[in-house]
Amino acid sequence: MLKNLAHAHTQKFGKGFNVCNLNNMRAFFLAFSIWNALRSKLSWTHYRSFAG
Repeated sequence: MLKNLAHAHTQKFGKGFNVCNLNNMRAFFLAFSIWNALRSKLSWTHYRSFAG
């Protein structure tokens, strides 16, 4: 399913939607599903280290 989604999103939106990135996006959502609890001063690297 992710392979098909990655292909469709890449065609529609361009680069950045490969299977690996979609897995990272999903992990990010699962770790930080309450969007207003996120701190604006943290970078993507901080969030990746918390989720992974």
